[in-house]
Amino acid sequence: IDLRRVAGAYHASRNPPEAQAVVATAVDLMVQQDTVDDAALTTIGVVAINTQQREMINEELMAMVTLDLDRATAEA
Repeated sequence: IDLRRVAGAYHASRNPPEAQAVVATAVDLMVQQDTVDDAALTTIGVVAINTQQREMINEELMAMVTLDLDRATAEA
């Protein structure tokens, strides 16, 4: 378990800077796992306090995936 404080602003049950920080951290952790042997892989869990924040995190993650796929396609 890790606690990271983010200077964000909670409004309408959402905190965009926090969602972006969560996704950046998750992506960093996944990239670190890319070279790890299958037996040593660990899991990543993300918990949001409400549905709106969970959806924002999911939207940010899907945007990162799309950006990464677009970049990979352009390089091919």
